[in-house]
Amino acid sequence: MKQTRLICALLVGSSLAALVLSSSLLASMALAAPSKEEQVEEGQLRTLVKKAGELYSAGDYEASGKLIADIQARFDKQVNDGDNEVIVLLDGVFRSLRKAHALLEQQGVKLPPLRPPVLTLQQITASTKLTEGSYSNVRNSVLARPPKELWTDISWRPTLAEAIREAREKDKPILLWMMNGHPCGMT
Repeated sequence: MKQTRLICALLVGSSLAALVLSSSLLASMALAAPSKEEQVEEGQLRTLVKKAGELYSAGDYEASGKLIADIQARFDKQVNDGDNEVIVLLDGVFRSLRKAHALLEQQGVKLPPLRPPVLTLQQITASTKLTEGSYSNVRNSVLARPPKELWTDISWRPTLAEAIREAREKDKPILLWMMNGHPCGMT
């Protein structure tokens, strides 16, 4: 695994040792660049995906499917053994696997299920690249709502008559929102 270095500094005039870590150092430790071996493996996976595409184009769907299943197993191992940067590095391979799955399944080839890799939530930063694997975590962190936005949880009714009927049944007030034009600004 990646080795990280911690910078220790002695406080001047004090006998205590302080651990000094800047936020940029923490970020670089958490999001270390993929190793040379991981980069080589990514290149090999891309090459194998191209070979599977050539087999598919030649009409050898079964051989293409077997190769895609092998690539997927290697891909899953890389994702499980790697960190967020490896997942980002392998995003292109994942998109190719997704396309290959769709094409091969149309030809009746059975493949193991393909699951997108997911970045760990605590490592999402402003510079996180949006990929298939990071989408759900990035979306969830962006949509984290403060309490003042709880009105979005209200089950709005499309018609006033429906709202009046439900308000009478539940003895609740009605908020009537009226405006000129489409509510999404599509006028």
